[in-house]
Amino acid sequence: MVSVLNELADTECIRREPDPTDRRRNVITLTPTGRRRLERLDTLIADAQREILAPLTPVQQDELTRLLTVLTEHHHPPHPRPRDAQ
Repeated sequence: MVSVLNELADTECIRREPDPTDRRRNVITLTPTGRRRLERLDTLIADAQREILAPLTPVQQDELTRLLTVLTEHHHPPHPRPRDAQ
């Protein structure tokens, strides 16, 4: 995770600053550059999904998404939330 954050900071997509209440932690903030990059990636993903799912009806697309979610959750259950985030 640190290497991903370093790369995002190096490309000015995020700003990383010490948490004022706990210096062991960092506060990560999305920059305007990061927001633009995220919006571009969202567009690319939406375009790819439209192309891949084009042969399916909207109802079939919803059903495929539901079934894939069931499989994903079965094989990779969500991680428990950290104690301080609960």
